[in-house]
Amino acid sequence: MLQWQEEVIMKVKFQMPELLVTCSAALFCFGLSTVAWTFFGVGLFGAFARYALILQEKQQAAQQLEEGFGELKDAGAAFLKAINQAQSSSKRSGKTDKSFH
Repeated sequence: MLQWQEEVIMKVKFQMPELLVTCSAALFCFGLSTVAWTFFGVGLFGAFARYALILQEKQQAAQQLEEGFGELKDAGAAFLKAINQAQSSSKRSGKTDKSFH
């Protein structure tokens, strides 16, 4: 029996917030709880701030995409309106010449 394995790709970032939380664990082991709690708090705040910025960038990209589609829709509607007006004005003027110039 064949088993299919799906490849899972995880982006692991070890940046300053992770380093601060790791250092806080080491400081807790050495009994420096005040400094450890400070490192832990700053590390959590940094990770939350990074997550908030990433989320905001994704929301802005989605909003710009929606605005772009809205502008495209408006331009298409204006184009069709102009075509319809051109056709109706040519029918009213009574032109019978259908050759392409």
